Amino acid sequence: MTDRVQSLTVFFEKELRDDDAQAYVDAISMMRGVASVELGHICDISHYSAKEEVRRELWDVLRALLIPHRGSDQDRAIEEFIKLSRKYQARRG
Repeated sequence: MTDRVQSLTVFFEKELRDDDAQAYVDAISMMRGVASVELGHICDISHYSAKEEVRRELWDVLRALLIPHRGSDQDRAIEEFIKLSRKYQARRG
């Protein structure tokens, strides 16, 4: 016997304005077998700022790894990248 699925969760690549997201809600509602579609959690500023902080920190380290400058310490950048990725994984649970 196969498992049954009652719901799906969709995460967008980036936050959408609620009026832009309504087009997705309308389109999904028109699909056969869909009982209801609701807008999810509204992103708050703490969620957004935490996500952007991690993104910025990781980008800075990746840039240091990919575009080394004269006198830069790539080993230190690698260690920093590992530390930040562990920090990010810990935040995700």
